[in-house]
Parts: sequence; structure tokens; C-alpha cells
Amino acid sequence: MKLIVFSDSHGVSRAMLEVMQLHPNADCFLHLGDGAPDFVNLCRTKGVPYAAVRGNCDFYNDLPNEMTLSFGDFTFYLTHGHICGAKYSTYGLRERGQQADADVVLYGHTHEPHLEYVSDEGDHPYYLFNPGSVKPGYGALASYGVIEIKGKNLLLSHGKVL
Repeated sequence: MKLIVFSDSHGVSRAMLEVMQLHPNADCFLHLGDGAPDFVNLCRTKGVPYAAVRGNCDFYNDLPNEMTLSFGDFTFYLTHGHICGAKYSTYGLRERGQQADADVVLYGHTHEPHLEYVSDEGDHPYYLFNPGSVKPGYGALASYGVIEIKGKNLLLSHGKVL
């Protein structure tokens, strides 16, 4: 199973479309806010499975601020991150992820790719994963996330948008 994760596209649908074309075999596309309404329209037009949460710049839509989804044997907690203070600390993300009993906490908001394995908190280790921003600029290269699930194995990586 393959998941493609976007965040912080801020109106750059072209980059998301290019990534979708690079991964036509993806099982689901996810968006972590700030450009999510454009993403939803693109996915509906393409007829691909998707899920999205609202970011702090996503106005006038009914997307949730957070959600928990299961893919394979893994639980994913999705949020943009602004409601958890992600620009300043991962504390709120960690707290929400533990409450959701998540294996992977997916977030955006910082525009910086991030991957961290957290094993020192409680009995349930998990990953913090930010795909970065699919929009070029903001001091970082444009990027997205790729999650591959093969049985009990999970591979998280970042792809670069050219």
C-alpha cells in the first residue's frame, strides 16, 4: 500500500498534479492543510481516493482540523499542526498522537520536512512525519511524503518536487 502526503500547497495545484502523475499506483492521497480545498477539487476531478484536514489558511470549508485513519495495521493521526503549536514545539503533536494511539503523527504548518522516531514515551513508539511544503520557497525545497506499507513494515520518505 502506498500513501502520498502533501501539505502547505497554498494554491500550487500543478505541483500536486505532477506528483500524482509520478505515483499513479498510490492507494490514497493525503493533504495536511493550507491548500486542502484545491487538493480536494483536484482529487475529485482525477477520481482518486483522498483524505484532508484543514489548515490555518483554509477558509470557508467543512474539512476537519484533525482525523485518525487506519491503513493496513497502522493508525495515522492527521493534523495541520497549528492547533498543536507545531511551529514552536512537537509537544502538542506528541500529546495528540498518544491520545489517538497513533503509529504515525502526520502534520504540516512548518513547511519543513521532518521525520522522527519517538520511542522514549510510554509503551507505544511512533513516528512524527512532516512532508514539508509542496510549494517552492520558504527557505526549503518543495517536498512531499511517501509512505509505503508492506505487511508489518512501514517506510516513510520524502520526495522532492522539481
